[in-house]
Amino acid sequence: MEVNKTILVKNGRVIDGTANDPLLNASILIENGYFTRITTGDLPGPPAAVVIDATGKTVLPGLIDMHAHPLSGGVATLTEAIDSFDPATQTRALKQMLYWGVTSVYNPVQPLESGLHLRAQTAANSFPSPRLFISGPGFTAPGG
Repeated sequence: MEVNKTILVKNGRVIDGTANDPLLNASILIENGYFTRITTGDLPGPPAAVVIDATGKTVLPGLIDMHAHPLSGGVATLTEAIDSFDPATQTRALKQMLYWGVTSVYNPVQPLESGLHLRAQTAANSFPSPRLFISGPGFTAPGG
């Protein structure tokens, strides 16, 4: 969906990431890509809103993975690919992470040039991806 659309999610259970109990039968109004209102019970939305019925579903904040190496996407066994930093493999891994609910990723070891390119692609929304943070190449003492 386009970011500038108005979306109304109705009838879901909302876990807000605090110690509070979940909100039951909750409504969430999203306008221009931002959550503008979350309440229990019915929330009449603007007439042009896209309405999503979340009955029986749970809505929770996006997950943040603070140490991820997008190398296999969890769909293949890690082998020599772990050191390849193949762009197609990394793209597939990031798409998979987003599917799992991860909305931000920190990749602590990445060759700088390919890492900057991958981060630019995610920032430009070139493909569905979590927000990507990188730190560049790793280093250690001789002999590790």
